[in-house]
Amino acid sequence: MENDEAVLRVRDVRKSFNRVPVLKGVSLDVGRAQVLGLLGANGAGKSTLIKIVAGAHLAEGGSVVCNGRDITNRGVRAAERSGIRVIHQELSLFEPLSVYENVFSGHELTSPRAVPYVGRLDRRQMIAESDRVLNQQMGVGLDVTRPVSALSVGQKQLVEIARAVHTRAALVIMDEPTTSLESREKRVLREVIQKLTREGTSVLYISHDLDEVLSVCDEVVVLRDGRVALDESTRTNLTARDIVVAMTGKELGHQYPPPVRELGGICLSVKGLEADGLAEPISFDVRAGEIFGIAGLAGSGKSALVRALAGLEPPTGGSVRLDGAPIDPRTPRRAISRGFVFVPSDRKLEGVFPMESATWNMTIGSLADLTRPRGVAIDGRREHEVSTRLQDRFKIRIDGADQRIENLSGGNQQKAILARSLEQRPTVLLMEEPTRGIDVAARRDIYVQIREFAAEGNCVVLVSSDDDELAGMCHEVLVMYGGRVRGLLEGDEITVEQMKYLIMTAPEAEVA
Repeated sequence: MENDEAVLRVRDVRKSFNRVPVLKGVSLDVGRAQVLGLLGANGAGKSTLIKIVAGAHLAEGGSVVCNGRDITNRGVRAAERSGIRVIHQELSLFEPLSVYENVFSGHELTSPRAVPYVGRLDRRQMIAESDRVLNQQMGVGLDVTRPVSALSVGQKQLVEIARAVHTRAALVIMDEPTTSLESREKRVLREVIQKLTREGTSVLYISHDLDEVLSVCDEVVVLRDGRVALDESTRTNLTARDIVVAMTGKELGHQYPPPVRELGGICLSVKGLEADGLAEPISFDVRAGEIFGIAGLAGSGKSALVRALAGLEPPTGGSVRLDGAPIDPRTPRRAISRGFVFVPSDRKLEGVFPMESATWNMTIGSLADLTRPRGVAIDGRREHEVSTRLQDRFKIRIDGADQRIENLSGGNQQKAILARSLEQRPTVLLMEEPTRGIDVAARRDIYVQIREFAAEGNCVVLVSSDDDELAGMCHEVLVMYGGRVRGLLEGDEITVEQMKYLIMTAPEAEVA
């Protein structure tokens, strides 16, 4: 939509990779003090467009103008000098350094008396300014002298945002800023965005949460197959369904496929499990065909529980039985050998081997099926057959067998991880935030695979911060608070409202 007071003007931008067009003439404007939502299915071209705007990729055609300055293909520094700051989905913080050192990374303050380039850092001023931005302006409430490594994922995301806020950028690009945030932190982010726009800063907001986009953004641009498919104000009657249709080019059916109605006997039995991060022994049963959800805020114990079952943080007490037989998941290798497979929440750090191909990533868990008889060499033809079958089954878009997985969209990476996991033929699928940061169409594909796996008589333990996802997918939901069980919801009890109440309120004994 044409904007006479645009901070950012993108005109007819084109880009290809390996002769495959990714952007086919994209144009958009971001107005001054405007929040523009940029949406699209995984692979639609969002990330490529952002990298071109930020100077990290070269455009093959078109122009990018920020604050009246043509910055097309002039690099990252030129984009930063024009006032553009990018908050990437994958955090780029220096873990051993303190919060304030990360906030001022690349923009350090030195003492007024210091000799240029060799002077002493003005740590007192950096601490004071970091405290003002994070705690007074953003209302986060962090000790800015703490090392970043000691923070939760959500707190790290807010520190990343503070890096952009303190520079008084003209345009802040936020790529999936809320995927790691809990409810309170999301409210903080909304308040920060409101403050930024009141001060004249513009925001380009990328998210797969459609309700969030409609509530935060003034205007929405949807990319599909490298072109603008929708550009409309949220002040009209624009709906989430309109956006989905623009993203996919078709009506999307019900988000959650129908559940397994007839469940079998107890498949997984956990009794008195103790582990670091749990304040009390935890017990629950999962039946064959069941999807068992675990809900809670960050630090509630939900991650500690599922990681103990996966052998990543070995249990210190209690028992685990699979089909009645005792098992001891002391290591990931032992857990896998007994039929447990874990899908982690952090694709970049724990889910993929970024420098390897998508084919390699999908088949690495099934090497025994791919080696030639009486040898250790991989049967290349068999590997190709398995990879092709998994691509077709999971609807994974790959441009050539050797394409590195780090170059795939987030949704395709997540499908590849799930494909690798299910190819190992587990009995128990442990999943932590399986749809974080992916679009509605990719979510639907993943939900279908989870349902089909459960319908074969297996069981799923699903840890998620998405209450709608838990309500739509699970037969039972265990709600945790402070390392303890806050409640167990079944059937019609599983509502978003009931989960939120249990997730966010302490037990009466604790309140007292």
